[in-house]
Amino acid sequence: MCSHEEYRKIRLQVQGEAAKAEGAAARGALHIVRQLGLLGLYRGASACLLRDIPFSAIYFPTYFHLKKDVFHEGYHGKRLSFFETLTSAAIAYVIAGRRLSCSKSVSEGADSINI
Repeated sequence: MCSHEEYRKIRLQVQGEAAKAEGAAARGALHIVRQLGLLGLYRGASACLLRDIPFSAIYFPTYFHLKKDVFHEGYHGKRLSFFETLTSAAIAYVIAGRRLSCSKSVSEGADSINI
C-alpha cells in the first residue's frame, strides 16, 4: 500500500464485496480507522518509499539525458515533438520502473490476502 487513501479505498472495496456476499450492511471508513488506528492507515508507506525513491533516482536523470543527448532538445532551439518526448519517457520507464513497479504489485497482491 502506498498511501492511507489507497489503503482505505481497498479496505472499503473488500468490505463492500464481503457485505454483498453476506447480505449485511457495508461498514464505512470510520470503522476502518477504529479497527486499524490512525497510524495503521500508513502501513506499507515505507515499502512505497523504498520503491519510489530509487525509481525517481533512475527515471528522471535517464529521461532528461535521453531528451538532451539522444533527441538533442535545446540544441539550436530545437523543441521535441510529442513522439520524441513520449519515446524518452517510455525508454526511461523501461530502464527504471518496470521491475520496481512489478515488485510493488506482487507485494500488494500478497498483502491483500491478509486484509
